[in-house]
Amino acid sequence: MKPTLETAEDSLSLIHLMIRDKKKAMGKSAIHYLLWGTSVSVAALIHYLMLKLNIDNAPLSWPILMTLSGIIAIIVGFKESKKQQTKSWLDNASDALWLSFSISLLIGICASVVSGNWQQGYTFILCLYGLGLFVSGSILSFLPFKIGGIINWVLAVASLKLGFPEMLLIIVAAMVSGYLIPGIMLYRQERKNEV
Repeated sequence: MKPTLETAEDSLSLIHLMIRDKKKAMGKSAIHYLLWGTSVSVAALIHYLMLKLNIDNAPLSWPILMTLSGIIAIIVGFKESKKQQTKSWLDNASDALWLSFSISLLIGICASVVSGNWQQGYTFILCLYGLGLFVSGSILSFLPFKIGGIINWVLAVASLKLGFPEMLLIIVAAMVSGYLIPGIMLYRQERKNEV
């Protein structure tokens, strides 16, 4: 049976409603983008400054801040999942995307540790950030994520010509453009919808 124009319009309306609801939910979880954007930026800046000042143990900012941020993210995520009554296909797609991202990120970090080549490791990580942000922006029809993803890809290409300490500043730029600015926009959008 061929769908009528009315049912096709109803289907499109339903899809747009689901995307809008997912954007609202994403606005409520903007804390994750703000948390990771801030913690990665701060870890990269501390690492960079410690290297420039010849302070020992410069890389320690990463495990300390990432562990704390991971614990906070797990607690916040657990509280959010308790409030969520049902999961849509958008929720499942988003969960699959970020789970795949996290697994790939851990593999990239492990490869960098084993090989000792952080230069290529960070380039790979920037590509992953771009992928996660662009796909997430496409799923949600949220342009700031798509732009953030594209900027991360451009920064990944630019990173190929930079030395290691400067690569840390590229990471900061990637976090600001891909996580912090869109996270703030999501948070503001959610606050505006509550009023």
